[in-house]
Amino acid sequence: VAEGVATAGAVITLAQKYKVKMPVLTAVARILDNELTPKKAVMELMNLPQ
Repeated sequence: VAEGVATAGAVITLAQKYKVKMPVLTAVARILDNELTPKKAVMELMNLPQ
């Protein structure tokens, strides 16, 4: 079991509640939920506006 797996979803919920953008953590949570591959996550993160 990797550290942080159980809390990723809770942190995303808090980020949404307080309207805080956390794109890296969101990508990690989506990978853990099998919604996104690591490769696709990197591509999405690299294409975010700066």
